[in-house]
Amino acid sequence: MTTAEESHAADLAVSPSETALARRGPHIFFVLAATYGALMLVEWVLAYRLHWVDAVPPTMWHAHEMVYGFAAAGLAGVLGAWVPQWSGAAPAATARLVFLAVIWVLGRVAMAASGLLPSWLVAVIDLSFLPAFAVLVVAPQIAARPERNLPLLGLLAVLWLGDVAMHAEAFGATFSLAERGSRVGIDCYLLLIAVVGGHAIPDATNRFLGARGLPETACSMPLLDGLAIAALLLYLLSDGTTGVSHFTSVAALAAAILNGVRLWFWHGYRVGGAPSLSILHLGYLWMVLGLAFEAAVPITNGVADMAAIHVLSAGAIGTMLLAAISHESLAHSRHGTMAGPGMIAAYGLVSLAVVLRIAALFIPGGFVDLIIVSGAVWAFGFLFLLATYLPPIIASCRLASRKAAATRPRA
Repeated sequence: MTTAEESHAADLAVSPSETALARRGPHIFFVLAATYGALMLVEWVLAYRLHWVDAVPPTMWHAHEMVYGFAAAGLAGVLGAWVPQWSGAAPAATARLVFLAVIWVLGRVAMAASGLLPSWLVAVIDLSFLPAFAVLVVAPQIAARPERNLPLLGLLAVLWLGDVAMHAEAFGATFSLAERGSRVGIDCYLLLIAVVGGHAIPDATNRFLGARGLPETACSMPLLDGLAIAALLLYLLSDGTTGVSHFTSVAALAAAILNGVRLWFWHGYRVGGAPSLSILHLGYLWMVLGLAFEAAVPITNGVADMAAIHVLSAGAIGTMLLAAISHESLAHSRHGTMAGPGMIAAYGLVSLAVVLRIAALFIPGGFVDLIIVSGAVWAFGFLFLLATYLPPIIASCRLASRKAAATRPRA
């Protein structure tokens, strides 16, 4: 065998995990989420400076795109990749996911140009994504495991109603309704983090500790889990119906305490040697901190509420999405489950961006500068993620294509 033939044979030595990655449609949404996470700030500045979003107040545009653009793409990736695993159903066809990705992209274009398009057209395009995803991806898998998949349809329905509330402002509804719509969306993601994270984080931690012969095990206690989720649900219901109130703050305090205790028993302090696992614990910690900020709203004249919104959205949701994307990359890589320098940099930069954004609220003199720096750091975090996530996908698709061509019968 010549050197060229040996090189070609090496190229064709695609691992089963990399072949699986090449065939997985959901990674298109992870790529879209990471790309939009990196470009969202740039798009916001351009849209604002060029007056593309006059039909939508800039603050609400930013909130909408964070919740129903960036996070919605991440949710589609998570559900598209993992629903078949926990339901036992066949994965959604890649063609369906590509079609849904086109709808999502059109929604982002419509929102960016909302000042140039009719409000009804912007709403129709943007609001079509979640129902289409429910019909094409989630609904066909209900029969496989209805007790798990039916609640997902309910979650998507509530998310969609929150999106409707945000669009209603363009048709004469109040600003407070649009704000409530953004909070409803954030609340839906928090519930998903609490439920799914409550299973995934301790399971992954136990595997890590067991592999290293450590005696501690991450405890999953049904009573504590039930109370933590119940308290979170109480907060979410109060937040979605009454907004900022004393009862909402009390419910947030209870949810923060119970979920904090829950997190402590998962022994996250023992997984420092595994960044891809530590980031899951950190994402859950951001949720606990955000709930604590919400509990402090009555004594801070609204500053804590602004901090809470960013800690819960950019902190908890952004970090958990970052963890999901990196997990998907590592799970289908020949390099195992250890995060490399680029991915670790992404973890650190996204969390640093959240810290800077919160600091801006408490340092009035540096508010604008800190927001700009925070946005830049956030963008670089997701650029680092893309730099580590895209090459394996491209290489896997290329090598799998070569392998298929090499094994195809010749005429």
